[in-house]
Order: sequence, then C-alpha cells, then structure tokens
Amino acid sequence: MLIKELVYFKTALEMAVRHDNLNLTKLLLNKTSRYHPKAKALSYASKYNHQDVINEILKDPNVDGDVSTFDSERLKKTPIEWAVENSELNLLKLFLPITRKSHKITALITAVRDGKEEIVEEILKDPEVDVNHDSLTSYQMRHLEKPYMSALEWTVKNDDLDMLLLLLEKRSKSTKLTEKALELAAEEGKEDFVQVIVKDPEI
Repeated sequence: MLIKELVYFKTALEMAVRHDNLNLTKLLLNKTSRYHPKAKALSYASKYNHQDVINEILKDPNVDGDVSTFDSERLKKTPIEWAVENSELNLLKLFLPITRKSHKITALITAVRDGKEEIVEEILKDPEVDVNHDSLTSYQMRHLEKPYMSALEWTVKNDDLDMLLLLLEKRSKSTKLTEKALELAAEEGKEDFVQVIVKDPEI
C-alpha cells in the first residue's frame, strides 16, 4: 500500500507540474517526503518553463538539479540544460548552485554550440566550470547532440571568434581541449582562430 501511494504521488506531482497547476503542486509537494520525486518534478517544470512551479519546488533546500527528462529527440536534459534551451538566464542562475559539475559542462557546451553568449558568461562565473574539462563521459553524451565536441571546438566549428575569446579568458591548468581546438582550426584553415589560440603561453 505504501509503495502504491508513493508511486501515485510521484505521478500526480508530475502531472500537476506538467499542467502548471500551482495549487495542486503545493499540495502534492507537502505529501512527498522523498527528494527524487521533487527533483523529477523540477526537471519537468523546467522542461515546460513553468516558473511559478519551479520557484515553489525550490523552496525545499534539499532539492537538487541533477534529475533529467527527455526532449523530443530522446536526449536527456537536466533543469540547467532546459534553462539553456529556453534561454532562461534567471532560472540558470537558480540552477547552477544545485547542479553537479558534469551537467554544468554539458550546459556550457550546448550554450556555446547555440551561440548564447549571455548564458555562457553566466555559466563561466561558476568556479567548478573548466573549459579544459575531462573528456566527455558516455553519460554526458546522452545529454548532447552529435558531433560530440568541447565548447572550445564548437567556437571553431561555428566561426565564433568572440565566443572563443570569452572561453579563453577562463584560465585553466590544463590545455588539452585548447590544443584540440587548435588542431581543428588548423585542419579547417581558420588562421584567425589559430592566431588567437597560439597566444596562450601554455600552448
């Protein structure tokens, strides 16, 4: 009976969120003690950009932003990634502190790929975010469209020199991905990108 009730409330909460029913969401949040259903509800609210519902869910200080929902292409997206897709800067600011590093990186890559400079600037303020991050994991790839590239490489692919300069301002101990971006720029004959990247004294 208890299991059935938990499943019911999880499903009911998600439906309330999807339909942007704030009063019903408040009621069901009070009936939900576990954090995963609340985090799942946050992801749905972010997907549909229901901001009053999002603010209500975030009143619980233990809710995190690491649960994902699927987009129309069956790619996973966490709240911060939905904020990027929806160009919601204010929501992005709310989600950064409650999101794990790996999802911040995928959000950065998506924002750079889509040329959303204001969003990129905000993500780069987070001390956990490194433009020369570790190689993408298979889990992170489930959140990204192909081809799988770093944010630095996307600036080259998109011919976005201003975005490259913005990323290079965030210094890092590693230069692994900067070097990959340099290789791509050289391969595609983009001399202006090469000139900018080679100014890095660590290259």
